[in-house]
Amino acid sequence: MKTLYVTSNQNSAGKTTFCSAFGSLLQKESSKIVVIKPVSTSNRGDQDTDAEFYSSIFKGTSKKLSSIQLPQSSISKVAQKKQQEIVQSIKDNVASLRKAGLSVVVEGLPTHDENGDQIALTQEIVKSLDCNVISITTFNQQAAKHASELVSLFPKRVKGTIINNVSKYKNHHVNNELIPSIESAGVQVLASIPEHRYLMSKTVLELAKIVQGEIVQGQKYQDRLVEHIMIGGLVLGSGNEYFGKYSNKAVVVRGNRPDIQMAALAGDTSCLILTGGYLPTQYVEYEASETDVPIICVKQDTHAVTDSLNSIELTSPCSDLRKVNRFQTLLAEHSAPDMLQDLANLT
Repeated sequence: MKTLYVTSNQNSAGKTTFCSAFGSLLQKESSKIVVIKPVSTSNRGDQDTDAEFYSSIFKGTSKKLSSIQLPQSSISKVAQKKQQEIVQSIKDNVASLRKAGLSVVVEGLPTHDENGDQIALTQEIVKSLDCNVISITTFNQQAAKHASELVSLFPKRVKGTIINNVSKYKNHHVNNELIPSIESAGVQVLASIPEHRYLMSKTVLELAKIVQGEIVQGQKYQDRLVEHIMIGGLVLGSGNEYFGKYSNKAVVVRGNRPDIQMAALAGDTSCLILTGGYLPTQYVEYEASETDVPIICVKQDTHAVTDSLNSIELTSPCSDLRKVNRFQTLLAEHSAPDMLQDLANLT
């Protein structure tokens, strides 16, 4: 049995989501599976919680494996000596896990950094582990080029790629142009996963932090996922019709417009964000309590709040089992029937 190394064509391609979903599926068949992330990168000084998330759902080992932290901006420029130390550390950890009888899935580094430069450390880790490789390829204009390069980057080790986050209405292009182009280069396309807002959703608590607001009602529902943002401004026609367009939504509305707030509460709303420093009126708070809708109060005006929400990254860390379960469903729906079993046989 060999270790499976999961790489990608860029950061935030969906490696953690895939590794969590794939590992969880394997875990249903055997507890002898572990997913690790030996190297973490960040540009913002944020703590990478992926390794901790893996430890929480894959309990096949009592050994605590910490990630090596490297700056994302210099990941392609790691000094040779440092690179050798990292590779040896990863090799020793994986060997220890394999000796304990565990199948190991490694969430690896991308093949290229944010400037398009190759990350030599990725190739050195794979060579040292003598492992099979699959890649998560983000759907974009460079997808065919990056996927085709896998053969030269990892000779005789590439078992396929998964095209992730395929835009709506692009299936014809993917099926008739992109996949044939990639497979003609010698890389099997294992699945083509459509973009899904649920996987990019934020919790109510995360939104409250982004807009610097306070959850004044419904704190126990702060883990609810929000897929859409709607503005409760000048609503022409029926409020029920307007707010009924989307489910699992956050509605941003001025705090002194209880009429619009009540209309928003009549739909499938995940939370209200009241702007302008207002607290909810008594009857709005009562209705929100009855419908289990959290209310976030913000001092900023609606324009400033929407600017903050527009800056939300389109990717979201996959440290949520609900997203893992949804991605498992997408994998099953958009891959060949035996794909997951074939990958399982590689570990």
